[in-house]
Amino acid sequence: IASADFSPIYGQQCKSLTIILEEGSDNTVSDGASYEYDRNGDDEPDAAVFSHDNLIFEGDGRLRVIGNYQEGIRGRDDVTIRSGILKIEAVNDGIKGKDSVEIEGGTITVTAGGDGVQASNDSDADKGYVRITGGGLSIDAAEKGIKAETLAEITGGVLDVAAGDDAVHSNGDIRISGGRLALRSGDDGVHADRSLS
Repeated sequence: IASADFSPIYGQQCKSLTIILEEGSDNTVSDGASYEYDRNGDDEPDAAVFSHDNLIFEGDGRLRVIGNYQEGIRGRDDVTIRSGILKIEAVNDGIKGKDSVEIEGGTITVTAGGDGVQASNDSDADKGYVRITGGGLSIDAAEKGIKAETLAEITGGVLDVAAGDDAVHSNGDIRISGGRLALRSGDDGVHADRSLS
């Protein structure tokens, strides 16, 4: 699925958008380097896969996401990856959720010109978190590998992160209680503004 001038997968109003990757399938989604919006100043969609609401990935197929404009995957609420083989390439952030990004499983490779994985909500103490409980995650990011506004929590999974800035960064807390991590960074390997445990 490709679009030259907009998000080829766009959840405008759906409460929850689930993308199921059929076992054995090999899929590609890509957008163009510039967008054409319906109205002047209406510039919110900016990713090859974009949803105003919750965005969920599951299934055992393959998905390649190429974000030529800004983000690869972006959800305005929660982004959850439960399974699948995902390869994400983006000129800016690879995976971006406003309220949260949760990675429960799957095999995920992210190459990003900005942050690899980001949760951006800085106005609600219960949101803006990145939580990794399983799966395999490989990140090559020009800026931060994993960036959370409130909490970055890792309890499982296998992470390989190479970042131009911090490998794991939170403007709040970081909690690491499991998983296997290999971190390479241009600045801090792990950076928490409040607490680290």
